[in-house]
Amino acid sequence: CYKDVFTRLEKLYNRIAKTILGVDKSTSNIATLVRLGWMPLDYRLAFRASIWYMKIRLGLAGLALKNQYVRLSHISNDESWAKSGFYRPAHEFIKRFDPSLLTLTSIDEFSVALRDLIFDELTQRWVNCLHARICHVIHPRWEFLRWTRMIFSKQTCSSYHQIAVGRGKFGDRYKYSKNKRSCNPNCKLGCSIISSVHHFFFDCPYCINDILDLQNICSSKRISYDLKNLFTQPCLQPRVELFLKKIIDF
Repeated sequence: CYKDVFTRLEKLYNRIAKTILGVDKSTSNIATLVRLGWMPLDYRLAFRASIWYMKIRLGLAGLALKNQYVRLSHISNDESWAKSGFYRPAHEFIKRFDPSLLTLTSIDEFSVALRDLIFDELTQRWVNCLHARICHVIHPRWEFLRWTRMIFSKQTCSSYHQIAVGRGKFGDRYKYSKNKRSCNPNCKLGCSIISSVHHFFFDCPYCINDILDLQNICSSKRISYDLKNLFTQPCLQPRVELFLKKIIDF
């Protein structure tokens, strides 16, 4: 009976995620969530419910809820437990991932352990996803992330995330353009090669100074020069955005 309401809420959730990144509305929902490091809404709600369940179970949410749990628990009342709309589903959700989680006495330890197990399961879903090729390269795993608030500009930050979710405004995507007949897919800097994120960050002779600069920064920080690090490492983000600004403004 809540299907229609949940569907509308899920659409809002995905729209907010895309707005935060500044990516197109047509961007893949799953790629957007992977990029942000967010769980799908159903997992997120189940995760938060599981934390509350453990708080109640451990007596950390007040005496009234603790007494209610004891009264409805499967230990004292199997029939009430089977009909419960919160306690039994939360218990079964946790148990499905790892029954030993129910023995933990630290909420922080429990939440981190359950979160990691959830993202392990989501990673399998992401591996089986056949679209968003570039995003798979940058994010081989679906994992919890915290993004820095430091950006070069709104325009370049949007472009930074657009590329990461596989929606970079490059010539290799001209076939998806409504005006593809009038689009020139070649590198705007002067190469007779179809432009792409790989071309600009690895091969373009007109960008060689910026490429070398980024490679030197990576070398100084002892990290590999690859797409994954260029579009996930906070220490590289301002310089990558500056590079994108030059390409956008050319």
